[in-house]
Amino acid sequence: MRTHLNICIPTFNRSDYLIEALNSFEKDTLEKYYNLINIYISDNASTDDTETAVSQYKSKTSLNIQYIKQKYNKGALVNLFEAVKMIEDKTGHFWLFGDDDKINKGSIERIFYEINENEIDILLMNRIICDINLNPIRNDSYFKDKKDVQFIIRNDEDYIKYLKSIKTLDGLMCFISSIIGGPNLLNFIIQELEQDNFYKQNLFPHTYFIHKYIRQNANVRIHYLSKPLIYWRGDNTSKDGRTMKINSMMNYEEQIQIAIKVIKNRNVLKEYLNVIKNTYHIGRHLYYTIGSDKDEIEYNRYIVFLLRFNIFFAYYLSLLEIVIVVYKYIKMSLLYFTGHPKKS
Repeated sequence: MRTHLNICIPTFNRSDYLIEALNSFEKDTLEKYYNLINIYISDNASTDDTETAVSQYKSKTSLNIQYIKQKYNKGALVNLFEAVKMIEDKTGHFWLFGDDDKINKGSIERIFYEINENEIDILLMNRIICDINLNPIRNDSYFKDKKDVQFIIRNDEDYIKYLKSIKTLDGLMCFISSIIGGPNLLNFIIQELEQDNFYKQNLFPHTYFIHKYIRQNANVRIHYLSKPLIYWRGDNTSKDGRTMKINSMMNYEEQIQIAIKVIKNRNVLKEYLNVIKNTYHIGRHLYYTIGSDKDEIEYNRYIVFLLRFNIFFAYYLSLLEIVIVVYKYIKMSLLYFTGHPKKS
């Protein structure tokens, strides 16, 4: 029995990009997959013509597209998972997909082969780095081994082995359009949305949930496809008033926060932070290639400071917690021996 593929697309004021993404699915989907693909679009209260554009597209496509428009802007982080909540069949796979990216030719056929022939919790796909107009610049590579890679993470040793093999930050599963999750991960995330609000505080909530899932479950299977299946639109946030440099800075900072939150074992934490440190020069090169080269010195200083401060903070977090406990104990003891404060 073939599994369903649920494609979840959060969007906001990007009707032109969104239609371009949908067109790429339309062109690459063979007729035999029409009944196995569901596309869920959560519109975060767009003020452009997104609603009209999607309605017109639905009227002429053979793809199964479901669309909702939020009554108000819930923020990008929440809206990301509003699309996930729309999924009806929780036994299928889900694909978080950016509204400004598109898929490469042959992607759908390859994805269905992988998710039907292999037991996969996470399918991670390589990408083609493009400019803002989706003109290809070069193929990316998330891992040091440029071939397809498979990981079975059963313990800390396996997790460290996975971390040591990472070449770029997206090996940590940052880029949403390159991630497909299985039903176990899907149901884990849906459950966590009700009880863990940290995802609302981090720019990579999907990365947070994925690594939390890996850390809490045994025998997590990750397959990486080295053939680029996704076109990634670079410097797309310039439309939102941000620059590639600012985005790169935020990426590293957010990943450090995830590491500190999810990983309690100090040796494992060190390896996660090493990934961030070791991939910094690659991230800097990406920013230099696509974005402006202004303020590169300040950018370098920022990242170096960020890494040093947060690595120190992560390593000595346990010590700080002990100091706080001792401080509170001393404070309570002083109150006991000197007398309790009088009530007014």
